[in-house]
Amino acid sequence: MSKKLFILASVLWLNYFLIAQDDNDVLYSTKWINGFADRVAGENLSYHSCHPEAKLALLIRCFNNNDFIEWTTDPVPADNTNKMVTFAWIAGYSAGTSSADHKFFLYVNDKKIIEFSTSPKQNKKDWAIAGENGAQLYFKFVNLDSVDDFFGYMLLTIPVEMLGSKSVAQIKVKGDATNSKDWYMTMQYPLIPKTRISPQRIVAKDKDDNAFQQVKVSIDHFKQPVPVNLELEKESVTSELKLGMNDFFLKYPAQNKPVETAINIDINGEKKSYPVKIEPAKEITFYLIPHAHVDIGYTGLQTEIEKKHWDNFEKAIQYSKRSAIYGRDALFKWNVEVLWAVKSYLETFPEKKKDFFDAVKKGWIGLDATYTNVMTGLCRPEELYRLVEYSNRLEKENDIKIESAMISDIPGYTWGIVQTFADNGIKYFSVGTNEFDRIGNTLKTWGDKPFYWTSQSGKEKILIWLAGKGYSWFHSWRLTRDDLAPIAAYLNKLAEDDYPYDIVHARYNIGGDNGFPDSTLSDFVKKWNETHLTPKFKIATTMELFKDFEKKYGDKIPTYSGDFTPYWEDGAASTAKETALNRNSAELLNQLEVLYSLSDKKNFPQKEFDEAWKYVLLFSEHTWGAWNSISDPEIKFVTDQWDIKKSYAIKADSIAQNLLKRFSNAVNPENPVDHFYVFNSSSWQRSDVVKIPADVHTTDKTITDDEENKIPTQILSNGDIVFTAKDIPPFGYRKYNFVNTNIELVIKAEYTGNTISGRFYSLGIDELNSSIKLLSKNGSSINLVDTTNGLALNQFIHTGKNGENPSYVTSGKIINQENGDVLQSLTLQSEAKGCNSLTQQITLYNDLDKIEILNVIDKKKDYSKESIRFAFPVEIENPVSRIDLAWSVIEPEKDQLKGSNKNYFTVQRWIDISNDKLGLTLATIDAPFVELGGMNAEAWMSSPDKEWFTKTGSSSLCFSWAMNNSWHTNFKASQEGVTSFKYSLKAHNQFDYLSAYKFGVESSQPLLIVFNDEVTKNYEQLFKPDENSSLVVTNVKPTYTKNGYIIRIFNPTDKTSSSGFSYKGTTEAKVFLSNGDEEELQEIQNQIQLKAFEVITIKVKEN
Repeated sequence: MSKKLFILASVLWLNYFLIAQDDNDVLYSTKWINGFADRVAGENLSYHSCHPEAKLALLIRCFNNNDFIEWTTDPVPADNTNKMVTFAWIAGYSAGTSSADHKFFLYVNDKKIIEFSTSPKQNKKDWAIAGENGAQLYFKFVNLDSVDDFFGYMLLTIPVEMLGSKSVAQIKVKGDATNSKDWYMTMQYPLIPKTRISPQRIVAKDKDDNAFQQVKVSIDHFKQPVPVNLELEKESVTSELKLGMNDFFLKYPAQNKPVETAINIDINGEKKSYPVKIEPAKEITFYLIPHAHVDIGYTGLQTEIEKKHWDNFEKAIQYSKRSAIYGRDALFKWNVEVLWAVKSYLETFPEKKKDFFDAVKKGWIGLDATYTNVMTGLCRPEELYRLVEYSNRLEKENDIKIESAMISDIPGYTWGIVQTFADNGIKYFSVGTNEFDRIGNTLKTWGDKPFYWTSQSGKEKILIWLAGKGYSWFHSWRLTRDDLAPIAAYLNKLAEDDYPYDIVHARYNIGGDNGFPDSTLSDFVKKWNETHLTPKFKIATTMELFKDFEKKYGDKIPTYSGDFTPYWEDGAASTAKETALNRNSAELLNQLEVLYSLSDKKNFPQKEFDEAWKYVLLFSEHTWGAWNSISDPEIKFVTDQWDIKKSYAIKADSIAQNLLKRFSNAVNPENPVDHFYVFNSSSWQRSDVVKIPADVHTTDKTITDDEENKIPTQILSNGDIVFTAKDIPPFGYRKYNFVNTNIELVIKAEYTGNTISGRFYSLGIDELNSSIKLLSKNGSSINLVDTTNGLALNQFIHTGKNGENPSYVTSGKIINQENGDVLQSLTLQSEAKGCNSLTQQITLYNDLDKIEILNVIDKKKDYSKESIRFAFPVEIENPVSRIDLAWSVIEPEKDQLKGSNKNYFTVQRWIDISNDKLGLTLATIDAPFVELGGMNAEAWMSSPDKEWFTKTGSSSLCFSWAMNNSWHTNFKASQEGVTSFKYSLKAHNQFDYLSAYKFGVESSQPLLIVFNDEVTKNYEQLFKPDENSSLVVTNVKPTYTKNGYIIRIFNPTDKTSSSGFSYKGTTEAKVFLSNGDEEELQEIQNQIQLKAFEVITIKVKEN
């Protein structure tokens, strides 16, 4: 979601005083001077205009008195003798959606000389207005864009004496400061006469069926109208050059080989000849994929957007019915980009379900598989499966097949999406990225280059195709009402690039984001195809496009493997608290699905889980807020959208917590508890610290396990009881009891200086800087903290944009210490820039090989660009960085596709930095974004010509990028209040994939404490991999029919691994290799084998 002009969008119409006079008097009474030379101030915006080459604007809205745009003109010629001079430039203003009158003020050299009004009721297209001292402003209309905004030429006539001693005018425009989104723009395009010759690769037929090509001649003319004559061999055109770009077309017989000739142009007696080479036109078909990009919010309140898409479904069906006689290629079709609005449409209007699926089965409506346009890097592994779960249900319930998926706007996709799509029967992945906004090298590298993308295991593949023009090519024009210059230019570009195919993937998306179907598209395609030989247009569904393409070129499509590291996920750090909440909800839901399934699958609360996963996905969806969330963060339009977006994370958490409460049967605080259970939702034996909150009323404070062994217990200063629950079996639990004892449970001790030591680690604390300057494994003299660059472990850093003006903590102090049989911890408090307070708790455990960090920030609201990071500099020679992703692990650069984001990474659960002897694993539990080698995430912002990195690599310097307000739209402009960031660290010898995987899961999916006897009565450990196997079970849930289980099994290592697999239930069952659709593909006996990083789905079907 970029600054597209829906962004601009709200709209201004010029209401003005018209001057009655002849157009030529206004336009041509004096010699023009180029009215745009250089930008002085104002917001830059890449956008369209009435001139195809004028694509960069200065934009002003009616927000406040501080906003303005300003630029300089060319100088008045030294030989000028006129008392009045006229400056000309390209301008535009929104006229199609404005709802109120507004004023704009034009200044010359800081003197206000003209005030012009805008109104949505204005009908006249050309207008003029008088100003101070004889000044005049004239707007010459040229065209409307796709949302009826006006573009044309602005002519400002002023007395020369107004310039004083200067020969250059410095022009400024301000809005009326009414807190409105209405806008005006000046295009940053100098008006310099030029001529361009463009042979076109379009072949049409004349009335006698003779095939011909055309040569387009474009002449920029900024003087009085003059006659022009153009000749191409026997073909000639006589016309008149008018203001602006003048396009002429000369016919030439269609060629099957290159021809060199010349065009002769006579402009008012000045003759010139231009050589031209006419190339043969390749037969090619544009597969038009009509759809609306689904932003859940952004252009309007989320609830309003939903209804727009409902309306689109019904209009599309009408257009398909009307065009049913047009033939296969011109039949109207509508692609449903994501299924979010489909679900609510069918639930709201059950009586329309039959008509809807009739249209699907006829091929009028194409359904694509994902529920929302998520930022895939944020998604937990099982969350990716939930992304396509609704499409699986639609298939089962309606006897349809969904084999394609779309993602729009977003550049970059986590590698695990390949596994997810392939396992759910999705063969094809249509991508329409944003065309320019923060897309890095995505389109440059992969636009119009379809390829088979393989999973890390190499066993799965999908066909992915990035539309070369992104998803929004038609936002600024339409096939059905504009000339086809963009098509001709695109054909030339494809030819220059030696495009090897005769099928083009073209997203047809009009009306901006959350747009609408084009009612005239079928008529256009029918008429065009009847009168042209190439290119042809075909209206298609996503699946049609990909199936036709694969059938023709399947053996020629290249194959690539690697992570397509995404670019936009960093915006989620603008809402760090809610982002962490949502990711943790996904982890908890995964755990609870396992435990509910094993305790009582017949009564599995499917509805609640579905609802919770829905809200998780809605928060991971890429629309964070309104288009003007940064520029105008306090208005109701913006705050209302954020309130709804935030509610998704809160609702997901609420449902998950209620499910946990129901399973654990949270106790009545008035009834003392004498026993409890600790459950392990993982497929391997685990030991970890468990906390009993102080408000739980217990019969005593001493704990024994199920073998009556007394357990070392510690009461923390806040009254919580902690102990280490050891050897909790896979998918199992252990029972613990409270007993009477006279043993003193809490041992208090003083710390020695700023050192904290436990059984496994010794830490040296820099109190003033609130950081860790020494980390050594007991028994080793090696300090794993690299302090040579002035940084330390967990060091707070506040910066401006692109790491500018770093600020560190210098006033830290220890405020609390815990020291007992279970853990040792200390808490530091400090003043930190951008924060009301910063507390950092560091904890060591007597029986656990890990270090835990809890950083709590009480953030101040600040709209200036800022970031907060925590440094993790590791002292390791020849480091190799490994980053955990969904269903994969990558080494930067080595395992990334070209064109991927290499400025920062979105971590799934952990990042490891190690060499062949030792290393450190960091679990980034609440903060998924990391930078390697420096604070590089925003390095591309450092100067206008700076680009995104094309190379990266391993580094021992890691930054956790915890908070930012980096974006210019969509995401939050500031965040305030208390946010926590948890980290776990573990030092190790040689790196081990399985150990790192388990450490990451254990850090984000803790052991769960349960007070409910009922859940243990029917609870069974039905299955588990062999203890010595590298295979892990990642999820268990009931089948769709609840007559068995669906089990996900993963090999998180770089080597093939096997495991026995046996079902231990009381009911006879068969075990099948399955998939996301729960199909029974092949019966499994007792052994399974998975390649490195392979994922499989297993179905246990009870008889």
